[in-house]
Amino acid sequence: MKKLVLSLAIIAFATSCSNVDDDTIIDEIPQAEKPYSNGIIICNEGNFQSSNAEISFIKNDLSTVYNNIFALNNSNATLGDVAQFIGFNNDLAYIVMNNSNTIEIVNRYTFKKVNQISQELNQPRAIAFSNGKIYVTNANNNTVAVYNATTNTFIKTIALDNQPEKLVATSNYVYVQSSSYSTTGNTIEIINSSSDTNTKDLTFALPMNGITIDSNMIFVIGSDVNKTEISKIENEAVTKTITSNTLKSSRYLTLDNGNLYFTNGTGIFTLSKDLNNIPSAPLFNVSDNSWSTLFGFNVIDGKVFSSDANGFTDNSIITIYDLSGNVLKTFTTEIGTNGFYKN
Repeated sequence: MKKLVLSLAIIAFATSCSNVDDDTIIDEIPQAEKPYSNGIIICNEGNFQSSNAEISFIKNDLSTVYNNIFALNNSNATLGDVAQFIGFNNDLAYIVMNNSNTIEIVNRYTFKKVNQISQELNQPRAIAFSNGKIYVTNANNNTVAVYNATTNTFIKTIALDNQPEKLVATSNYVYVQSSSYSTTGNTIEIINSSSDTNTKDLTFALPMNGITIDSNMIFVIGSDVNKTEISKIENEAVTKTITSNTLKSSRYLTLDNGNLYFTNGTGIFTLSKDLNNIPSAPLFNVSDNSWSTLFGFNVIDGKVFSSDANGFTDNSIITIYDLSGNVLKTFTTEIGTNGFYKN
C-alpha cells in the first residue's frame, strides 16, 4: 500500500508541475540575515507518538521549499510529537506540540529556539495573544491556560464549558471555538482578556468547524451532514448568520484580502465578509486522494495552499493554486502538513 500511495504521489507531482525538480527542495539554511522572512511557514505535525514533527518554509516567489528548519537551526534537536498549530507574537513563533505537551518558542525569522512552555498543558491545540498574555487551549481538561507573554510564566487556567479547539483574540476578548468532535461542539466561549474570566457562551445550531478574525470581527463556520452556516461575531454578540442547505460538512475558514474562504469536499469556496450569501459552486476543486486530501489549507495573498497528507504513510504533497485553480507549484514537504502561515 505504501508503494502504491508513493507512486501515485510521484505521478501527481510530475504531471501537475513539470517545471519542479529536486533542486527546489533543500535541507539547508538560506543565506540571509532573516532566512525565513518573506515566505510561508509550514507546520508538519508528523506521526502520532513518533516525535517526527518538523517545520518547512517556502519562499514568497515559490522557487524553493526548505525542509527540517527546526532541526537545522537547533543542532538537530527533535521538535517533538504532533505539531498542532503555530502562533506569532512580535518576533517569536510559538509551536504548539499537542502530544508532547509543550510550546516551543523560536525566533520566527531564524527558527532558533529561545524558550519552552510546559506548565499546565494538557493536549494543547492552539494559541492566541491578547493584553500581553498568551492563551492556549487544552483539549484534555477543557481549559485555557494563560501565561505572561514577556516572561512565559504561568498565570492561571480558565475553565471552559466545552472541549476547545482553536481560538482567536482581539485586544479585549479571546474567542474559543469548541471542538466539532465533542458532543457539545456548537459553541464559541468568550473570555474577557482583562479579567481572564469566561464571560459568555454563544450557542450555534451546528458544530463548529472553523474560526477566523478580521480586526475586531470574528467569523465562524458551522456544518453537519445537512447544511452549512457562517456567522459574524462582534464583541459578545452574533450580528449576522447565513445558511446553505446545499453545502454539507464544510470545514476550515480563513480570510484573505477581504474575502472569506472555506472548503467543502474537494471544493474551494469564497464569499465576501459582508456575508451576502454562501455560494453553491466552488472556485475550483483540488484532486481527490481519499481522506487526507486538504489536510492543510489556507489562502495567503491570493494563493491557495493545500496539502495532501498521503495518508500519513509518506511525505505530504503541497499544491499551490491561483484563485482560478491553476497550479502554480507543487512541492514535497514532510509528514502530515496541517497548516500554512505567512511570515
